[in-house]
Amino acid sequence: MKKGKKQFFIREVESEAYQAPYREAIRQIVSILEECRESTVHQGHRHIEAVTWRIKSPQSIMDKLKRKGREVTPESARRYLNDLAGVRVTYCYYEDVYQVANMLLSRPELILIKQK
Repeated sequence: MKKGKKQFFIREVESEAYQAPYREAIRQIVSILEECRESTVHQGHRHIEAVTWRIKSPQSIMDKLKRKGREVTPESARRYLNDLAGVRVTYCYYEDVYQVANMLLSRPELILIKQK
């Protein structure tokens, strides 16, 4: 990738306009997870230990698009990558994963796209 195109790509995916929808989605998910976390405290056991999040770096986006044989553009990233933003939940116990998953799936504003 030529230097000028690479710099344009980096500026574009780091822009507030590009990242705003991902930041908002993360904010909403983290808020829901915090609700779940607090709702289980009264039961004497907190299901969620910690919640962290990230937005994929421009270099990581470029690398992944290249691996997938896709054009390296902001539009290609939106279209072909499903992990531009991510939330990680840390649990105290393995069984807590299923209880929190059920809490999330019961929320009408959330839609399960893929389960691993």
